[in-house]
Amino acid sequence: MMQGYPGGRSDNNGVPYGHIAMFSENQWVSYWYQISIHANSSYLNFNPTHFIYRFI
Repeated sequence: MMQGYPGGRSDNNGVPYGHIAMFSENQWVSYWYQISIHANSSYLNFNPTHFIYRFI
């Protein structure tokens, strides 16, 4: 899970949307296949706080 970044999409109250992705043994997947944990270059440039959860 990643926090939103300044200038990114937000809800009606101005709270920025975040991003969530899962690793499927060999690649990152969200609504699409991703090259890395970052959804796009804006996340990569801003480098927001992120958390990695592991299901055991």
